[in-house]
Amino acid sequence: MGLFNVVCGGVTCPRCGRRVEAAVEVRLGYVHEARTLRVGDPYPWNHPAMPSERPPGGNAVGDGYAECPACGRDFFVRVVVEGDVIRRLEPDPDRPGYVPD
Repeated sequence: MGLFNVVCGGVTCPRCGRRVEAAVEVRLGYVHEARTLRVGDPYPWNHPAMPSERPPGGNAVGDGYAECPACGRDFFVRVVVEGDVIRRLEPDPDRPGYVPD
């Protein structure tokens, strides 16, 4: 089983079109504590005792995965981090989910 952080926030489900509060699994930066974060929180790049893995400017887009609480279907999400802060969740239109329609 892989390690990931969970980012909670609002996102529009590309499968049903509803705006939902989703829990998005993301493997970006420091994931060994499997933290639960929210849009607007600072993103953990590394453990304080470890060498820095911070991207330039604290900017990155991570690949996330979620299940819609409204329709139960899955979708991929872009987790956008700017200036070390989680700014938004965006559906990834280029990656279909695993669960068929």
